[in-house]
Amino acid sequence: MKPAHPNFGPVLQSVACGWLLCLAVAQAADWPRFLGPQGDGTSAETNLLDRFPPDGPQILWHKPVGTGYSAPSVRGACLVLHHREGNEEVVECLDPGTGATRWRHAYPSRFTDPYGYNNGPRSSPLLTPDRCFTFGAGAG
Repeated sequence: MKPAHPNFGPVLQSVACGWLLCLAVAQAADWPRFLGPQGDGTSAETNLLDRFPPDGPQILWHKPVGTGYSAPSVRGACLVLHHREGNEEVVECLDPGTGATRWRHAYPSRFTDPYGYNNGPRSSPLLTPDRCFTFGAGAG
């Protein structure tokens, strides 16, 4: 039986991407893994907005992405997304200021969600100074 609730994966990715993009472009600290540098969801940044302007934050760029629940990770000049396009999982590094692709790695995925949600990755990339680690939906 398919769940009776909508698929929020792409919406959550867009919101998370926008939020992290604002941090990255503003010369903010790195957010290289899920829940940030300390792994506790807190930021040491200062001078942050208490609320968005009435029309929302300025959109610097837009990029359609595939499915998944992965939040982007940011380290230095790399914003890394892990998502699924068709029958491939994609790990993609973007320039935070322009959205231009710096590098992209795709590999086949045959994962099918047994509960009817989307088939994309569930975990965020982990970025170190010289590596990007991901864990795909099919455990790879």
